[in-house]
Amino acid sequence: SITIPPQPFGHGIVEWYAFRYSNGAMESIDSGVQALVTGINNAAVIVGQNGASSFRGFSAPYSPLRDLTLPRGINATGEVAGKMFAGDLINEEHAAIADVEGNLHDLGSIGNWSSSASAINDHGDATGEAYGRDPVTLIEHSRAFLYSAGRRIDSLALDSADSDARGE
Repeated sequence: SITIPPQPFGHGIVEWYAFRYSNGAMESIDSGVQALVTGINNAAVIVGQNGASSFRGFSAPYSPLRDLTLPRGINATGEVAGKMFAGDLINEEHAAIADVEGNLHDLGSIGNWSSSASAINDHGDATGEAYGRDPVTLIEHSRAFLYSAGRRIDSLALDSADSDARGE
């Protein structure tokens, strides 16, 4: 066990290391760098990030997910929902699905907004949000979406309410 001395609020360094809890035990996902697990499926295959690299797998060494900047959900077949950089701008992101071979499929966005997929079901349907700034008011908004049968469907947000879809 590791004992960390108490630190005054706002001081010290906090490091995060990922783990998987299965069959009553915790298993460290020790990659030598800080890691973040963002999704798991029924077969205990996980997705996440090691440092700046995204990964998928059951145990180390994990398979890299090239160009997927943040994996967030995984289905039973191993498809991963997340986001990728789109275009030349570093802050322009699109929702994406990485198939079982690791190929990325850009789901696009709504207008000139960015987007991110949060979850994916076993049929390949993904949910998530598109987000951007109104060019007139400069107020940031988000809109939930469903990607199904190869097409994105914008949610029906009530009035000007923001929305986000996080599950399938």
